[in-house]
This record gives sequence, structure tokens and C-alpha cells, in this order.
Amino acid sequence: MTGTSGPATAADVLDAAFAETVRGIGASIGALYLLTPDEELLRLHLLCGAPAEFAVPWARVPVAAPAPVAVAAREGRLVWVGSQEEMARSFPRTAMVLPYPLALAAAPVIGARRWGTLLLMWPTGRPPYMTARERGHIESRCRRLALLLDEAEEQDGAPAPAALPHVVPADTRDLDVLIGELVEKAGPAGRRTDDIALLLLHYEGHHEGHRGRHHGSGA
Repeated sequence: MTGTSGPATAADVLDAAFAETVRGIGASIGALYLLTPDEELLRLHLLCGAPAEFAVPWARVPVAAPAPVAVAAREGRLVWVGSQEEMARSFPRTAMVLPYPLALAAAPVIGARRWGTLLLMWPTGRPPYMTARERGHIESRCRRLALLLDEAEEQDGAPAPAALPHVVPADTRDLDVLIGELVEKAGPAGRRTDDIALLLLHYEGHHEGHRGRHHGSGA
């Protein structure tokens, strides 16, 4: 997983992209759930903004469950819950597991296949609605994570979640540096890795320019 030295791996790039997603969207906590091979269970793979022990009660979620992460994966749509009151009304079981004043978004991560769900959480105090801009950012970040998962599977096989999720620091290594290392390691034979790196770098440049043009506008 992500470290402070040594050559970059596809897992390092996924960690960095995940942490950057949580930071860039402004969430306090982020979680990446991956589907089991039979697609009947979501298992927590990456966590940012909280210790692994915090996530134990919701580390495994059946896809058939009436929970935001399960609905997002099952129906292939973004689920937004703007307040604890809305959570209690729409997802009472989840409200019991997460008895905190918060807002959350659960978005499907779909690439060459269904990978799982990205969960983002904000503390109370933010507006109880999601803007079109926020939705667009979340959906584009999910596409990027799916692209990296596709590449990781091609290189090393599908990631296998451990008993406890891997906690990714919010200040993990810079994504652009890791992509550069990965492309260099791949060499001439790593054409697909190189193509994906170019796509991601293009996305980052476009995203930064877009964010700069809209700096100061409401989220």
C-alpha cells in the first residue's frame, strides 16, 4: 500500500486517488467498498478520515440491504442523505449504525465491471442538499477510481479487502508523482498503464482549471 518511499504500484495510485477524492470534494470521511466476486456483499476496502475500528460495524454490507451503499451499488445511482433526520426516515437501520448528525453520499463505482460504492460523509453544518457541481465532481471521481481498479485488476488481479480496511492518510503521496513512477516502471510494454496515466493527468489538469475558474462560488 501507499508508503513514503519505494517504487509506486497500482495500489499506491489507487490510495492516492482515493485520498485526493475525499480531500477534493471536502468530505470529512471517505470509504471505498468493493463487491465480492459473487456480487452479494460489499466489503470496506479503503478508509480515509477515521480509524479502522470506527468502521467495524459497517465494514460488510449485503448488497440486498436497505442501506445507502447497497442501494448505490444495486441500482447504479448516486444516493444522497442530507441530514440525520432524513437518514432515520429513509434508512432507519443505517441511522442506528451511524447515530451521528451528518450528511452522506453513496455513489456507484463502475468501470469494465461493477466495482462497488464510494461513500462520502460530512458533519452537520453543511447545506442539506447536493449541488449539480458536487454531483458532477463525485461522479467524475468515481469514474477515475473505476479506471484505476480496472488497471489494478489487469496488472495484479482484483484487490482483495482485508479483515480491516486499509486506512489512507488524507496527506498521502502526490497522485501525479505516483502516476509518473508507475508509467516509468511499466516501460515500453506498459502501453495501457501509460494511456491511463495520460487520461488521469488530463483529468487533473481539466479539474484544476475548472476549479480555478469557479473559485469562490458556492459548492
